[in-house]
Amino acid sequence: MKIVIISSGQPSANPRAVKEAILLSQNNFEVTFIYCLLSPWADAFDKKLFADNASIKWIAAGYHPINNKPGFWFARLRKKCWQLISKYAQNKFGSNIKSSVLFSQELLKEALKHKADLYIGHNLGAIAAVVKAAKKYKAKAGFDAEDFHRGEFRDVDIQKKITASIENKYFPLMDYCTVASPLIGEAYKRIFPDQIFTEINNVFSKKYLKKGKSITEKKSMDLFWFSQFIGPKRDLETVLLALNECKDLDIKLHLLGNINESYKTFMLETVNDKTKILFLSPTSSEEIFTIGSQFDIGLATELPETLNREFCLTNKIFTYLLSGNAILFSDTKAQSKFLHNYSGIGLLYQSENVFELVSVFKKLYYDRSLLNTLKENALALAQNELNWENEGETFIKLVKSTLSNN
Repeated sequence: MKIVIISSGQPSANPRAVKEAILLSQNNFEVTFIYCLLSPWADAFDKKLFADNASIKWIAAGYHPINNKPGFWFARLRKKCWQLISKYAQNKFGSNIKSSVLFSQELLKEALKHKADLYIGHNLGAIAAVVKAAKKYKAKAGFDAEDFHRGEFRDVDIQKKITASIENKYFPLMDYCTVASPLIGEAYKRIFPDQIFTEINNVFSKKYLKKGKSITEKKSMDLFWFSQFIGPKRDLETVLLALNECKDLDIKLHLLGNINESYKTFMLETVNDKTKILFLSPTSSEEIFTIGSQFDIGLATELPETLNREFCLTNKIFTYLLSGNAILFSDTKAQSKFLHNYSGIGLLYQSENVFELVSVFKKLYYDRSLLNTLKENALALAQNELNWENEGETFIKLVKSTLSNN
């Protein structure tokens, strides 16, 4: 049977969609992955991904920001025009989705070329293409809500209204929906009570399991945080200020991801001792586990500025588990609930509370037995429960059930 996965971003920027594609291919489905060209930093990683998974058909839609600048700037201008239409004409000509996604038209055009039994959307920008392609070929439609999309914006933001209208139009047409955290599922269930939302955690395969060295005799303590982009509003500022209060302790912060020079300068100016912060270049998702295993503590620093940030569980958490890191969680609702359910893998701190974070740093720095226990528990949880081998089985069962339900 044929399955088309559609994403409004690049594959290497969406490991959740890639995991699904590879697993489906391994289960003898014919898989096509349609994606948009948006992130030049991901090009090299995509190239390796495609070579390693040649059984999957990878198809780009849209215009490359560097290799096709005229097309890219045309698309940006077009999006701005659609934003004006959406603002004043209330979704006239489908302007809501066109104003939200840079390459929505190209994504739809490409999707309609490929007949399949099931279309799966990743990112809200792919949802219209999924529904329209499924309708054309009388196929099934599925959608993965990694985020609570209408909750990504404040109530006063017009984009919240636009996003809600997109969800209201297309979610009821889905044959299945998956979510990346319990609270995202609960939030959507309140809005769409007739829809079933299946939880699929942002976990990774046990093949990436990396056991780090015991740090009982180690003097230093190494913190780790990563993302596609290193920037503000992720509570990293609190971490830097806490490091300043721990000036006599050998604690270092390792940051992996793309960062612009202005924010890098800000970070270096904020921390008193510049040797305490180290910047690592972006790497493939597979390499992050090896890199992460060199460190002691993974930082799950999220600010509850929006409902989505309150509800989401990022792939950081599950990367840290497989890397054998103890985890420091800021107290968002989702992370607090997660640590309550899986105690013994880390500690919680109040977001933006410097002195509480300092206290946690000192507790783990001086109590190496506790830190080692947290690291060992994290690794065991990834090995025994929170891994793609388990979650992938749930996903495959869901897909097969959807396809067999006529």
